[in-house]
Parts: sequence; structure tokens; C-alpha cells
Amino acid sequence: MNEQKLKRAVIKEELVALTGDYIKAILLNQLIYWSEHMRGVDLFIKEEQERLSNHKMPYGDFECSRGWIYKKAEELSSETMLNLSPQTIHRNLTQLIESGFISKRNNPKYKWDRTIQYRVNIAFIQHELNKIGYNLDGYSFSNLEDGISKMEYRSMENGTAIPEITTENKTETTVYITLPSDDNFLNLYKCIFFKFKRKQHPKITEEQLWNIKERIEKLKEYGVEADYFEKQTYEHFETLPKTNNGNILAFLTAMRRYFDIDIPNVQEVKR
Repeated sequence: MNEQKLKRAVIKEELVALTGDYIKAILLNQLIYWSEHMRGVDLFIKEEQERLSNHKMPYGDFECSRGWIYKKAEELSSETMLNLSPQTIHRNLTQLIESGFISKRNNPKYKWDRTIQYRVNIAFIQHELNKIGYNLDGYSFSNLEDGISKMEYRSMENGTAIPEITTENKTETTVYITLPSDDNFLNLYKCIFFKFKRKQHPKITEEQLWNIKERIEKLKEYGVEADYFEKQTYEHFETLPKTNNGNILAFLTAMRRYFDIDIPNVQEVKR
């Protein structure tokens, strides 16, 4: 007798932090799963590496020919066991599209086919996760201080890595700086980070520093004291998953969880 293949739905912290919602996080993870298990996944990943090397994220004139999958809303609802209406699934997918995490198109070969095709923008997802201190399972992504960006994907099936593409940004150089200690909250976080990680906090960009200080000011405006900030920081590190590198950006993204304060995601905060 054949065993029935059981369904699996995974909620990943990094995708919840990225999308701000567990439903969108589950749907995005499901699309990532199918993207990594389709035929020609190596060509899809190489195309994403090429997009990264040409800085075409999330849009631009880069024509993507690989990585397209077709899924009906009913299928996604059933596979993820969300049991939501097609309208609700479509609404969440539309928000993922608007955020740049996925793309959609109609079947380019058969005009009569009304099934929507979706494509996961892996490089952009990883790019945005990197901003808030997370990595996507199975991938490595680096913004090096000399302006070189690279992405590598490790196949889940055989553990082999698809060769990375690196590119030097000749038009704009990103400057990375040390997280300062001129604020008592920042200093507390750096000390606790070192206690748990036994190394210095990763360097950040000036834009990221502005976002960090903006959020810390909001915490102080809401009456958060240094001793409570220290307590919550310890709790954060004691339960830190392996996919989180401890960057303060990820901690501040979860302000609602630790301080019951709802502030837009770091990448949504503008000057």
C-alpha cells in the first residue's frame, strides 16, 4: 500500500519579518519551494545571479525567461492548508508582487491559457532580507566593502553549490561603517551581541544607521527605558535562530513582538 504524501506548510521568521504577515510569508515560501524543485533550477538561479550582477532588482528591463511556475489560487490554498478563498490568496499574491518579491505573467505561448504564471525574485528577496539582518535558507549573499555583490545557492538535493557571479559596482560604492556607541541603547546592544556572538556587530550602511536611530528614538518616545531594552535584547539573543546573524536591524524590525510597538518595516522608513 502506498503511503499518502503529507502536506507541509512552513512559517519562516525571516519571511514574516520581510512581508510583515504570516500568510504572505507562507505563500512566498511555498513559491520558493516550487522554484527550487522545478526542472532547470540551475538555469533559474544563474539568471537571478545575472540580474544581481546587472542590478536589475526588482524590476528593470531584464527579461526573465527562467523560473516561471503556474499555480492556481486554489492549489496554493490547499497545499499550504490555509484554506483561504481564491480572492484572499490573489490579494496576498498581489501584495507580494507590489513589493517586488514575485512577478507574474500570462502564458506567453498559449494566449488562451488564463492560468497565471509566477516567478520568485530570489535575488531581490535576499537583498531585502540582508537589509534587516536575515539570510534565506540555502543561499548566501554578500555586500562587500569594495562594492562587490555576490549570491550563491546550495542545492537542497545534492548539496552542491551553483557557481556564483560577482560584479563590481563601478557607478556607486556602498560605504560600510561600524555601528556607533554614542547611544546607550546602541551600546547595550553591541555589548550583548559580543557576549553571545563573540565578535563585533556587522558593519552597516549610513542609510541603515539612520533607520536604526530613527527606531531607537521611537522606542524612547514610547517610554522604553534602558533596563527594559536590555532585558528584551537578552531575550532576543537567547531565542535567536541560526538564520539570524544578530544584526540590530532584525531586532528592531520585531519591535512589535518585544515592545508592543507597531512601526513600519525598516525598509519602509524614509528620510
